[in-house]
Amino acid sequence: MAAKGNNLTQRCREAEVAEKVRSVPLWSVTTWDKKFNTVTKDKQKKVIKYHYFLASELEPIVEIGGTVKILTTYESDLWTAESKVQGCVSEGEIVSIPWGGNPNVQYFKGRFVTADNRIATSSDTSILSNRYLFYFMLAKKDLIGSFYRGASLKHPEMSKVLDMKIPLPPLPAQRRIAAELDKICELKKNAETRLEKLDLLVKSRFVEMFGDTFSNPMGWPSKTFEEAGKRLSDGPFGSNLKSSHYSDSGIRVIRLGNIGVGKFIDEDRAFIPREHYEKLKKYTCRAGEIVIGTLGDPNLRACLVPANIDVAVNKSDCVHYLPKKELLDEQYVCWYLNAPGTLKLAASMIHGQTRSRVSSGQIARMPIRIPPLALQREFAAFVEKVDKLRLNVRETEAKMDMLYRSKLQEYFG
Repeated sequence: MAAKGNNLTQRCREAEVAEKVRSVPLWSVTTWDKKFNTVTKDKQKKVIKYHYFLASELEPIVEIGGTVKILTTYESDLWTAESKVQGCVSEGEIVSIPWGGNPNVQYFKGRFVTADNRIATSSDTSILSNRYLFYFMLAKKDLIGSFYRGASLKHPEMSKVLDMKIPLPPLPAQRRIAAELDKICELKKNAETRLEKLDLLVKSRFVEMFGDTFSNPMGWPSKTFEEAGKRLSDGPFGSNLKSSHYSDSGIRVIRLGNIGVGKFIDEDRAFIPREHYEKLKKYTCRAGEIVIGTLGDPNLRACLVPANIDVAVNKSDCVHYLPKKELLDEQYVCWYLNAPGTLKLAASMIHGQTRSRVSSGQIARMPIRIPPLALQREFAAFVEKVDKLRLNVRETEAKMDMLYRSKLQEYFG
């Protein structure tokens, strides 16, 4: 009976809070860093000024172990020493968006210096929590992005940013909401950390079993990728496969963004109709086969096509590689390509003035060490076990991400 009474009390409190929630213009509860030309004076009665560093001025002031945060226009973990930025340090609890480029939302509390960000803080923290403000801005990130205008470098139309309506429940409710979202973010971060550790575990095991791929201290015999493979093929170039060929469904197209370091990034999905695939059949990739990214960061990376993609085609700059099964195991080749020593070897081969890349011809000439196949398969079995752990962590991460998005929608619309 007591439990029912408690639940009823909680529901009554939530209903009471819901009745009190009102939405107010952002300008009425926040103070910004500049007077904006498109915002009327009555909406900006006060500003807080900061010293702004140019992008070119940031690198010289970076100090490992520094105690002053460098608030870049992108998410970073850069710090500086007080001695390098005397007279330029600010202190406070703030939320920022970049003045130019792609929108992102950052929160910081403490001592900092800033690049060219637009910086907001609560005008009265007894009315608006800065942490709550941060999550509101995150929830509205896409909307804020739509306010960025410009032919080349885009800038936000600040009048529209300041006119956004922010739900304003009582301060205790704001703190509860922020604390709940903080907890979900912490769980998401824990999952990301576990995935990073699992990736590091695989890389460490590879070096332990096979040594450095560059110096080959274990003296494994070598062949070129071409000699050790049955197929090494870049995807179709030019008019053979263009974005205009894409469709909502059909045969999957593997693009650079899908190829991660040892993992297939199943986002940014693209397809072509089966009729067009018939013209590109020679570029067919199947589940469990190796695809190699030759452009981006890093310039050489590889993963296996996942089991849920039965048939696909690789796009240009995505190399499809089939090793000779009597010589090489696919998992071994994948992690060989992702090894630091192999990246070091590839670094000396990268070319291109505007887009640095490794060509399929250069990969064909690269050496690959060939340990006993039994040892390679032992490593592959280890990777399979780690992949099962990784899958469990990713499922947890996906659940937390879904919960996070649903909570942002619930609280901020």
